[in-house]
Amino acid sequence: MIDLKCIILSMTDIKDVEKRVNELEIRLKRVEDKILKPLDTNEEKLMNALYDKAKELVLKNNRSSVIFLQKKLIIDMARAKKILEKLQKNGVIKTNQT
Repeated sequence: MIDLKCIILSMTDIKDVEKRVNELEIRLKRVEDKILKPLDTNEEKLMNALYDKAKELVLKNNRSSVIFLQKKLIIDMARAKKILEKLQKNGVIKTNQT
């Protein structure tokens, strides 16, 4: 026969574990918010500065391409592409200008 005390003890242990997991998830969320939020802000500031410089370069050199921005700003392809798309969206360059 199964011992009723063992079953009750196991159920209590599971509830305690679930409670502890929930507490840890809350703490993890708080830590992530403290760490990741400043990174997002810094990335946004960096992209704004890169955009301003890219706009200046594009207007001065009358050239706009991902490779051009990569070389001039020393950035990765993904950032260069985002900046180029933003330049197009803001009407700084036309879609077919290269």
